[in-house]
Amino acid sequence: MMGAGRPQTSPALALPGYAKWLLVLVMAAAANLFILSLSIDVFSMSRGYYDQEFEKLNTVEVTGLSKAELGGVSDMIIGYLKGQEASFQYTIEREGRQVELFNEREQTHMVDVQDLFFLNGRIRMIALAAFALAAFVSVQLAGDRQSVHKGMMGAGLLGAVAAGGLLILINIDFTKYFTLFHEIFFDNDLWLLNPETDLLIVILQEQFFVDIAVRIFGLYIGLNAAVAAIGWGLSQRMKRVGRTRQA
Repeated sequence: MMGAGRPQTSPALALPGYAKWLLVLVMAAAANLFILSLSIDVFSMSRGYYDQEFEKLNTVEVTGLSKAELGGVSDMIIGYLKGQEASFQYTIEREGRQVELFNEREQTHMVDVQDLFFLNGRIRMIALAAFALAAFVSVQLAGDRQSVHKGMMGAGLLGAVAAGGLLILINIDFTKYFTLFHEIFFDNDLWLLNPETDLLIVILQEQFFVDIAVRIFGLYIGLNAAVAAIGWGLSQRMKRVGRTRQA
């Protein structure tokens, strides 16, 4: 006769070591992509950031637009990147007539930019799904919570290395690598705007993008560090519980 004891549980899926580490890598990479995607949207969609930069860069004086008009342009840009605006255009009144600020070249370029932001959103959802699937396999099928903790800690390590390297490149020569980014992600030269004819590049000066890049990677590092700290804390707690049960 079997004595009373702990309830019987279904045997866990026996995964080889390489499979467990593959799941850890998937979770680390997926968490990284999710955090990077989120960090990009946080500042790119922030009206407060636009207002702060326009104040810092004296954009009112540079463009001749009022603070209220620049605020309207900011709202239009953010709405367009979210897919809430049908077209990339903002109209102001000058001397009793309506003036459209952006020409066809700028509008066509922003169609490409909008596509990148839509892609960024899809990547975020795919990354979240990949992390959830790998975590499900690790915890529910293999009974291995520590792999999830390792994946979270791995995200912090990958984030520190990636963001650190990119921040170094930004400080060395932002213009060079900003140009390389455009050459990689755009299959045309519409991003080569002329400040004499294209207002968009006057409103969004290069320093605007330098500052947003620093903020994005700062948030990216911070969130990855937080995820890694949570993973480490959960791992240590699990180890303490395991030692208590063995005592």
